Amino acid sequence: MSRAFAGTPQSNKVSFDPSTNTYSGGNVGGDVSINGASPGSPGMGGGLVARAFDTPPAAARPPAGQSLIDRAFNTQPQQQVPQFNAPQVAHSGNDWEARNNLRNLEVSASSITNNGGAFDSRRGRINGPSLAQAAFQDAARADLSARAEQPRLDMATNQVNAGLQREGMEQQGNQQRSLVQAMLGQQANQTELEKARIAADTGTQRSMIDALGTIEAAKERAAAANRSNAPAGYRFNTSGGLEAIPGGPADKSQAPLNDVQSKALQFGSRMQEADKTLSDLANQGVTQPGLIKRAADAVGMGAAANWTQSAEQQKVEQSQRDYINAVLRRESGAAISDGEFANARQQYFPQPGDSPEVIDQKLKNRAIATAGIKAEVPNSEQRIGQVVGAGNAAVAANTENAQITEIQRRAASDPAFAARLKEMGY
Repeated sequence: MSRAFAGTPQSNKVSFDPSTNTYSGGNVGGDVSINGASPGSPGMGGGLVARAFDTPPAAARPPAGQSLIDRAFNTQPQQQVPQFNAPQVAHSGNDWEARNNLRNLEVSASSITNNGGAFDSRRGRINGPSLAQAAFQDAARADLSARAEQPRLDMATNQVNAGLQREGMEQQGNQQRSLVQAMLGQQANQTELEKARIAADTGTQRSMIDALGTIEAAKERAAAANRSNAPAGYRFNTSGGLEAIPGGPADKSQAPLNDVQSKALQFGSRMQEADKTLSDLANQGVTQPGLIKRAADAVGMGAAANWTQSAEQQKVEQSQRDYINAVLRRESGAAISDGEFANARQQYFPQPGDSPEVIDQKLKNRAIATAGIKAEVPNSEQRIGQVVGAGNAAVAANTENAQITEIQRRAASDPAFAARLKEMGY
């Protein structure tokens, strides 16, 4: 007698007329109307559970951008948890066929041939209800049982739906917590990167300011030593007067150098400084140019192979060239051939396979050649010191100018750095 009803209802309302003991209205499906209200309406038990777990409307959500929780709420899409409709047990209250069958049984049981009256053919022979009456009674009891079963199914379905909603909320809560944790981690990483950038900028600014301070200190020392720009060859003494620099062009105690002596001063200064650079590099374990570069020089491709040398090897090569050019130009005054240059290199500088004794001998040769040229210059040590000092000053000035240019460039693009320099009086 009971069966599940899955058809689409024509009407959600069922009417019962007690005067005629009949029903009217369409079939009743899952969204049955009770007292004129649907399950989704306020007051309906089945809809309250689902509405308790509905996604809140946009107006009820927290404003976006106020916190990580809000951002996680708005970033994570709200997932709709599927809901189940309770199975419908067919009975006279919701199924036309069940209602019609029960009505037919009732009509049959109440007919004059089955009601125990004068026209009942069983009268006086069989006591108790007729078969039609028994069938109607059984059908009525079954219909009442079906009606009582429906609330239990509704309750069980609501419990299942509530469990699904709880599980969905737990999953979404876990996802939002994971999203918040990821956002916190990303925010922490961005904070660390910003700290590192600020530290790097601060370190760069501090280095710039330290360099500027070093330059200014050098200027102050130079100003204190010179007090003002003295004429060439003169300096200020402790009393503030001018005096000739010993060995300088204004020193009347020394005769001016002739042409031979001037050239000897020039070549001797170059040889002495080149030999000093080579000695410093030898103490670092670098005594020869790169072998690849030297092989390329032999075939006229030296410039293309210069990159194969380390910075120290390039310094060795440059110092050797400076030394050899000074020696050969002093000796001949003519252009230097490749053969002469190669021969001088073997004569004065270590070669692959040289024994320690030969290397020492070549060092001695360089010392003798340098001393021989310097001997042609009166008061050579003082004069060479002046020449070398002028060269060092030019290098220092160039380095200082480069540092100042870099500081000016940085200040032009960094207002904070420029303001700090201004506060320091620059």
